[in-house]
Amino acid sequence: MYYIEVLRTTRVYWRYLIVAGILYLIAGFFIAIFPHGGPGDTTRYSAGGHAAGVAFICLIFASIAGSSLSRHLDHLDFALTKPRDRTAFAADIFGVDLIGLTVFFFTTALIVFVFHVGLGEDHPLAFDTASWYGIVLSFGAVLAWYAIVQAISCDREAAGWALAVVWGTAIGLYIFGAFNLGPGLNVLITTLNFINPLAYLRTIPFEATTGATVSLVVHTFAIYLVAAAAGLVALIRWQRMEI
Repeated sequence: MYYIEVLRTTRVYWRYLIVAGILYLIAGFFIAIFPHGGPGDTTRYSAGGHAAGVAFICLIFASIAGSSLSRHLDHLDFALTKPRDRTAFAADIFGVDLIGLTVFFFTTALIVFVFHVGLGEDHPLAFDTASWYGIVLSFGAVLAWYAIVQAISCDREAAGWALAVVWGTAIGLYIFGAFNLGPGLNVLITTLNFINPLAYLRTIPFEATTGATVSLVVHTFAIYLVAAAAGLVALIRWQRMEI
């Protein structure tokens, strides 16, 4: 089954590269018609802040990859009656998806860099301590998103609406988290945002700082706990799946 997942991931990856190339050509065409001399911005920006933008893009692939277990729901009799453990079956899929998420993350980072340089954007980019925490946190947010989608979608009753619920809930909590809705709602939204990868990305500074804050360090470790917990939930639900 892992080979099927490899083929699926590879197919999505090449389509992604084609779309990125087309967007680059379109952007280059408009830049050629309406040239500009660059923003002339001397502000030092954090590489971690750019990584947060990369993570937002990668959430699309994380949503696709996060449905990998649910794709086997229609043929569970074939997938789960082979002489192998269900945990090993899920581990193969998780492993392929993890490699795919890593490749997509670094590819997207390279694409964003090429867009900036190729289209004439030029501003100082800092790789300070906060930046490295921001990069690690950004990748963790992608993993957590993947694991959450996997945990929700690997059930027969939830597979059809899992993505809509995850996206709608995450965006809603992210937006409401910026407003003061009163003590009760503020506590509820803050609590729910503890498992919301979008809320973690908001904690990454976009401009270079003198060092990593305690909040950034704590959020960096916490997002991987969320990813691990969601992955464990997905594995438990998958093991309990009935044919």
